[in-house]
Amino acid sequence: MADFEHSLIIPALSKRLFEMSTDFENFGKFFPYLKSVKILEQKDKETVTEETLSFTYHKLSHNIVQKTSTKIIDENNIFAEVVSGPMEGSSIKTHFEDIDDMCKVTVNAKLKTNLKYKFLQPLLKKIMKRTITGILYNMNSEIIKNE
Repeated sequence: MADFEHSLIIPALSKRLFEMSTDFENFGKFFPYLKSVKILEQKDKETVTEETLSFTYHKLSHNIVQKTSTKIIDENNIFAEVVSGPMEGSSIKTHFEDIDDMCKVTVNAKLKTNLKYKFLQPLLKKIMKRTITGILYNMNSEIIKNE
């Protein structure tokens, strides 16, 4: 299992970043590896989605299909757990905290992989940190564009 914590400060309010983080149908605009998202179930503060992730390295391409359960814990916290697929059992807790007119976003992740992908854990950890940073900056750019 590859565990990590990643924090960064984004020049946007937490409420807007939180809304964009739970807008599953539009999340692909911010997440470069996300090929598609289908909402399977939505109730109260929990949404179950099926995602197709597409990874390309040089000329090699690989798609992963997984299901994720995402729960809104409160107005500052989201908890997502992969419930099926090669990363089953992986989880990400995201915390949004306003600091003046900025937002500190802290992500705690536990990445689990089946044996087929175990050797990729160090690389996945590195990719996830870069991807999270990119997603948040892409969201921030969208916020600025729409102001």
